[in-house]
Amino acid sequence: MSYQALGNLVGLILLGFVLATCSDHQLQPPTSPLRFRLKATNDSVSGSRVEYNYDVHNRFVSFTREDGSVGSVLYDDQNRYKQFEYRPGPSTSTPLRNSYAQRVDFLFKPNSKDFTTVTYFFPNGVESFAYYRHYFFDATNQLTLIQRAALDGFVGGYFSYEYTGDNITTEAPGPPSRINYPYFYTYDDKPNPYYGLITPYSLATSSGGQLEGYRWAVQQYSRNNVTETKYVTQIFPSRYKYNSQGLPVQQTDFSDGGRKITAQITFTYETF
Repeated sequence: MSYQALGNLVGLILLGFVLATCSDHQLQPPTSPLRFRLKATNDSVSGSRVEYNYDVHNRFVSFTREDGSVGSVLYDDQNRYKQFEYRPGPSTSTPLRNSYAQRVDFLFKPNSKDFTTVTYFFPNGVESFAYYRHYFFDATNQLTLIQRAALDGFVGGYFSYEYTGDNITTEAPGPPSRINYPYFYTYDDKPNPYYGLITPYSLATSSGGQLEGYRWAVQQYSRNNVTETKYVTQIFPSRYKYNSQGLPVQQTDFSDGGRKITAQITFTYETF
């Protein structure tokens, strides 16, 4: 896998970080009077299983998955994300899973919600700079733009975002992205269990559904669950089953206008 491809994958995992540091848009797992948080997901189509771990303050601290890979975060003295580390497992080998260890450092701008990340890969254990990524937010702390840049200052592609309420409804690429048209999203009115979480699915791409490219930002930055993704003439439905608290317990994603199942994910929660 090329550095550019890895860069596209790694950049996605950062999207869940920043709003957790903003006081008026606290990205936390959705809660009910019993205070539920996401503990595990299991995709019966791909065989992927992920467990999420928290500290005593209910802060997300790591995820682990069935192949042994681990992603973990450190916080600074202002309770902001300081660093993210990813360690691949012994069986991390498919194109959907990053095969290099990684480190991501966070650089926050003074008196601003915007920030920059610096990503490093470690092929054969040797540190190698990969890229910068700049994140921009509006006055309400909603994500408006993600832009990639190289060490020499070359600015790569970007994605811009538009919201309806607390949900991203339009995601538009900018050159030199390989994606040429915007994505449009519709939602249910139920809590999104991924809201604010850093997930290993953020490292993955697929040929259809919400997991391709930057589109994972939509689930990390939207309060409700995507029920339909539209790209040009293609429609990718998602259907849900819910528990008595209104939280999804099963998500089924489709391609080919709803004729082919691409993912079937069950959710496990814990109280705290």
